[in-house]
Amino acid sequence: MTPSELKDIVKSYRYTDAVYVVVDSLPQPYQDGFANFLIGSACPIGDGRNRYAYVADFDRWIASLPPGEESTSG
Repeated sequence: MTPSELKDIVKSYRYTDAVYVVVDSLPQPYQDGFANFLIGSACPIGDGRNRYAYVADFDRWIASLPPGEESTSG
């Protein structure tokens, strides 16, 4: 799956004026790859059913993926 395809399928979560990425909406193994990328980062608290991330962190992870290649590292 390409970085562009990942951007197209990831779900977002809106809370008041902020928009977050739903980590759990990514397919495996990308979900685990992104979660590993987030280790040590601050993550927003949501509804308690999903893991969330800041859009800027998702964009940085996507930018770290090789274009057009399957990758789960970050």
